[in-house]
Amino acid sequence: TPGAATASVMATTFAELGMGPVLGPYLGFINVDDAFLSSGYVILLPAGKVVLELLETIDSGAATVNRCRELKEIGYQLALDDYDGRRADLAPLLALADIVKVDIRLVPEGQLRPLVRQLRRAGEAWNTPMSALQVRFGGYTDRAFADILAEQVTPGIDVVFGDEAHLFKAKSLVSILEKMSDVKYRVGTTGTLDGSKVNKLVLEGLFGPIYKVTTTKELMDANKVATLKIKCLILKYDQTTRQFMKGKKYQDEMDFLVGHPGRNKFIRNLSLSCEGNTLVLFQYVKKHGEVLYEMIKAKAPGRKVFFIYGGTDTEVRESARTLTEKENDAIIVASYGVFSTGVNIPSIENVIFASPTKSKIRNLQSIGRGLRLKDGKTHCKLFDVADDISWKSKSNHTLRHLKERVKIYAEEKFDFKLMEIELEQ
Repeated sequence: TPGAATASVMATTFAELGMGPVLGPYLGFINVDDAFLSSGYVILLPAGKVVLELLETIDSGAATVNRCRELKEIGYQLALDDYDGRRADLAPLLALADIVKVDIRLVPEGQLRPLVRQLRRAGEAWNTPMSALQVRFGGYTDRAFADILAEQVTPGIDVVFGDEAHLFKAKSLVSILEKMSDVKYRVGTTGTLDGSKVNKLVLEGLFGPIYKVTTTKELMDANKVATLKIKCLILKYDQTTRQFMKGKKYQDEMDFLVGHPGRNKFIRNLSLSCEGNTLVLFQYVKKHGEVLYEMIKAKAPGRKVFFIYGGTDTEVRESARTLTEKENDAIIVASYGVFSTGVNIPSIENVIFASPTKSKIRNLQSIGRGLRLKDGKTHCKLFDVADDISWKSKSNHTLRHLKERVKIYAEEKFDFKLMEIELEQ
């Protein structure tokens, strides 16, 4: 049961490691169900260091309410998870809650305003303003939600946190922040900014001055992430190809490169030659990702080869992640969009940029996939595959994009080398 699983993890983690190394100065949120609440494990947790997060499926009977009241009396904080206002029987637990978590995606259409009013009334009834009650909203946001925030939520909110703040150039998110003019504190966090002056000004207008806490290089020097070594592999094409591609538009050049048999063969051989788990990143699913996957799989009998893109089921992605963690020579062929963020596979030791990109954010976030530490892993190699099909003094589009990436590598003080390779035609 969830209670048994929680109890087992809690007992093992905190007994062996101690509370300090696990949580540091932060509060730990622990999901609990009826079985865990009624067990003796819960009082092993120090009240000042954890929040007991009541699952949305929690029983609301007298035994649960009394147990929660007992825990509150001895100093524990309680949170209601995924509260949507539809369960009237949760009112006694809502009265005891210190924190209420609301996932916008779970609230029925048209019910967000009534839910906000309900929480505000509840806070007033218990002499607890909604800001102190810590109602936490998460999930998809749009312009309609921005209006609701302005009308119903903002007057009771003191602090707004914007995670992945570089995305707040989107109109819906800008609208939300602009309507929160009375919120006293705004904090935006991100690991990457795109470097454009316009985006910087937008973020400073929404959150305030930008403060750089640390850099990837500093984290490497402190052994907090893997040490990165970059090889920029510049594929050189013959004169006939260069003349043929002269003056081509960007998309024509991209279509030519991702469909080039010699180039794809080079990427296949590169991925097969890498030692350790390898991530091959592509941009186009049908005309490049699937082609690379089939080529690599055909030459890698006995090795785990995975293909992941936006249409891949979550369960399949998780299975690939789990299996890769158990391997030492797996290959994941994945789209930039899926693997540039939110995927944690510490065992990745090689990253190959198979498709050219000029996005600074995508570039740095993709690099981050290989920097997670794991026992026995200290380094990560990045192979940035670029293409020189310039004609005379005029550089081709994607070669100019490489120059932009090299500027990023230099700014970040990464260890990188440029290597020219004559491509087999």
